[in-house]
Amino acid sequence: MKTQHTKGEWQAGKPNKDTWLILSEGSFICMLPTKEKNATANAKLIAASPALLTEAQKLIDNIKDYLSDVEDVNSIIPINALCEVIKKATE
Repeated sequence: MKTQHTKGEWQAGKPNKDTWLILSEGSFICMLPTKEKNATANAKLIAASPALLTEAQKLIDNIKDYLSDVEDVNSIIPINALCEVIKKATE
């Protein structure tokens, strides 16, 4: 799967009381107004997204390696569901 999102570690920062910024190595990702009810949680989740995606992909690969003797490893419901979420995030 080819990475199409901005590479690097994403970080959430609050340059002023009204705004959350999500940046990656100086590149602007997005901005969230702090007045939104869940702005802090949303900013942290967005900033963690690339790491979550990477670790989820590693987990799928490791599970598939471990269960290589299972005829259709993709039919295992949690694996299938995680694969679908990764697909949704990367297509």
